[in-house]
Amino acid sequence: MNRPILSIFILTVLLGFLVGCSAEKNAPVNRAYHNITGHFNAYFYAREQIKAVEAGIKAAQSNNYDYVLPIFPAIDSTFKETYKVELEEAIKKASIVIQYHKNSKWVDDSYILIGQARMYGYDFPNAIETFKYVNTKGKDVNAKHWALINLMRTFIENNEMSNAEAVFDYLGREKLNEKNYK
Repeated sequence: MNRPILSIFILTVLLGFLVGCSAEKNAPVNRAYHNITGHFNAYFYAREQIKAVEAGIKAAQSNNYDYVLPIFPAIDSTFKETYKVELEEAIKKASIVIQYHKNSKWVDDSYILIGQARMYGYDFPNAIETFKYVNTKGKDVNAKHWALINLMRTFIENNEMSNAEAVFDYLGREKLNEKNYK
C-alpha cells in the first residue's frame, strides 16, 4: 500500500528535477546539470569523432625528410569524402550541446569542434566564420585563443597567408595558456 505512494513520489521528484533543468534557467544546479550532460554526452562523442579524423589524416601522411616537416598534417581535399560521415556526426553531436545545453561552459568548445569539422571537410568559409564567431561571442578566453589558433590554421590551409599572419600577430600580443602557447 505504501509502495505505490512512494513510487509516485519518486517519479514526481524526478520529473520535477528534469523540468527544473531547462536550458533557459541559470541556477547553479541547472548549470551543473548542463555542464555535466553537455560535456560527457554530446561534446565527448563529437571530440572523439574529430580525434578519429585527425588520427586518420596523420596516419595517411608520409613525411619527406628532405623538406621542413609541417607542424600539422596537411588537409587534402580527398579526405573530405573519406571522413564525411565522421565529420557530419561530429557536427551533429556538437550542435546538441549548443541547442540543448545553452548554459553549459562547453558551448564555445562545441563551436570549435564544429569549426574543426568544417575545416577538415574543406568547408573553409564556414570554418572561418565559426572560429570568428567564437572569438567575438565566446565567454571563455582560452576557447577564444584556441579558436584563433584554428582560424590561423584554416587561413594557412586556404592559402590566405596575410590573414594568417594578422591572426598570428594578434595572438603574439595575447597571454595564452600552456596548451594554446604550444
